[in-house]
Amino acid sequence: MSDDRLRFQARAIRRELPSDHHELSPATEPAVLSYGTEDRTAVELQLALSELATETRPQTVARHLLPDGVRLEDVEVEVGRPELPGRLGRRFPITITVAIVPEPRPDAAPAGHWVFIPVLDHACYVDRTERIADRLQAELAVLPAALGLDIDGWRRLLGYAPAQLEDVLVELSTTPLAEVSGRKALAEAERKRVAIATLDHAGRRLAPPSPPPPLVGRDPLLDELTRILDAPSRRGVLLVGDEAAGKSALVAAWACAHGKRPIWSTSAAELVAGASGLGEWQERVAEVLAAAEVLDAILYFDDFGALFADRPAEGGIDLGAALRRHVVDGRVRVIGELTPVALDRAERRDVSLVGSMLRVTVPPTDPATTVAACRAWAAHWATTQPHRPQISAAAIPIAVDLARRYLPYRAFPGKAIHLLEELRVAHDAGRDARGQGPVLGEAELHAAFSWSTGIPIALLADDRALSAADVITALRRRMVGQAAAVRRVADAICVAKARLQPGDKPLASLLFVGPSGVGKTELARSVAAYLFGAPDRMVRLDMSEYTDPWAAERLFGGDGDEGRLTSAVRSQPFGVVLLDEIEKAHASVFDLLLQVLGEARLTDGRGRTTFFHNAIIVLTSNLGTRGARGRLGIAPGEDDEGRAERRYRDAVLAAFRPELVNRLDQIVVFHPLTPDEIARVAEIAIARLAERRGLTQAGVLLGTVSIKSG
Repeated sequence: MSDDRLRFQARAIRRELPSDHHELSPATEPAVLSYGTEDRTAVELQLALSELATETRPQTVARHLLPDGVRLEDVEVEVGRPELPGRLGRRFPITITVAIVPEPRPDAAPAGHWVFIPVLDHACYVDRTERIADRLQAELAVLPAALGLDIDGWRRLLGYAPAQLEDVLVELSTTPLAEVSGRKALAEAERKRVAIATLDHAGRRLAPPSPPPPLVGRDPLLDELTRILDAPSRRGVLLVGDEAAGKSALVAAWACAHGKRPIWSTSAAELVAGASGLGEWQERVAEVLAAAEVLDAILYFDDFGALFADRPAEGGIDLGAALRRHVVDGRVRVIGELTPVALDRAERRDVSLVGSMLRVTVPPTDPATTVAACRAWAAHWATTQPHRPQISAAAIPIAVDLARRYLPYRAFPGKAIHLLEELRVAHDAGRDARGQGPVLGEAELHAAFSWSTGIPIALLADDRALSAADVITALRRRMVGQAAAVRRVADAICVAKARLQPGDKPLASLLFVGPSGVGKTELARSVAAYLFGAPDRMVRLDMSEYTDPWAAERLFGGDGDEGRLTSAVRSQPFGVVLLDEIEKAHASVFDLLLQVLGEARLTDGRGRTTFFHNAIIVLTSNLGTRGARGRLGIAPGEDDEGRAERRYRDAVLAAFRPELVNRLDQIVVFHPLTPDEIARVAEIAIARLAERRGLTQAGVLLGTVSIKSG
């Protein structure tokens, strides 16, 4: 106790109401009641008790200075309304919460207890020889009538919420200077309470998880972020890195290490939620920024680029301008996450705001560090979620390798960790009798990844052999003739399985040349059905539609628009890309196609990179058919196969640049069909025609008739 301030702990009763609001009142003075949110009630009650009038302080302080042993107790009693007629006047049991304050005696048991009934603002003394329940029963037999309880009073008596005790620190000033200082402190506490409520409505306060999630290989980045946020000057910081590189994990690790620092996660949508009228969103954002300034709180945007999504010139909301002054002047601390592409876009929109914030680049981790991170996460899951499926040690390097090969649009370590978590989710239902999840290994990982991507396990698993004969058999299920073409395509698939294909190229790059109607497109469908589970896992574009100078822009994107080819491959990265009649495309298409075939990647007009590593590129062409004898595709010519292949290859070399031809894995030549093969194709076509609903509903049957000439 100091000379100018008297401090003591008052015992208060807190009740959480069904409305999620709280009531807080002193145990011995229920008429002093604070109502609202949990933090608000504590501050308001402290303010009310600290403003006690000077002339009544001795008696009031004595009333709130309670001895040790104060407790709450639920007592069951019977009450009734005998003034009501018939069954309405019967007695019925209720449970009532009372505060029991012992009357202490030196070196002896309490002489008795003071029992406070907060709901009725009544107290009575109970001797130690008397049962508290009996005394309360006697008191409640006359109190309702004596107090004249109305319907609201009876409702509170019968339906009172559960209660708990807590301490409230009360400070009473003994000098005028201390009284002024105390009022300033209480006013500051009220400002902070209002600021907390404002930020709670505009975001979510980050609570550090326990135990903290692992963070592997990021200690230098964590130290750099700590230096920025611990500095006296309030600076904004941008975490720049690819998706899943670990930006959010870095913020979570910092929050765990600085649990007392207030940090709110918010977004562009949450900042303006509910603001519809003119000037409302500006007022709301200003209130949020002012609240963050009062608390020295950190505003965390996991998608900082969304602040620049709208175009103010077109009537959009310019949130960047609303933040700019507070960030540039160093009044609030902000953490924003951005990808490099989003950073370029943000700089073009608001160079002042982005330039005032410090940048921390979060690069992807290397495979070895990613393996260590996945092992740390597997151990974390085993500790925090022991009943869910767990990851075996042998599956972790395989998961990292699969993520590296087949998930190009996300970065390490996040894409490998997410792959393992998806594997656990897929097996959540497989619990044993004790509720324990299985231990997932290599087989379960390959099966789950194959199911989600459509890639056959034979291509994923190194221990699964892939026979060229099996591939040929599978491809010929949909093909008629073209044995040599099927064999060459099967060889290309086996090369991809053996990983002999360079890592910076598509799975295979094939050029199908030959007459029309001999099965080039059908073989591409067969490849899609075999490798990716369905013949429609194919992006098909007719290059005769892309002969104009704007063809490359429409295919690959330009001026911020999304290209038709790049958008299709991004949405379906595992499949076959079929470019029909490639020789008819504009020259600008070939310039970009060189990059696709050579590096298996292409950046569109929005700055997004599309990867073709997991696609088979098939180009088709009719080059070389003009000099062939016989009708195209429906009868054999007089050339033997060797001369025909040389003719087609010469036509390809004459039409395409050498750098394009050199990037192809195979030039697959298709020959005209024989009469027997034509008959089989006709039978297949008639069978498909017979399955049409109009014919089946009419009961029409279609069949084939063999007619011999002569």
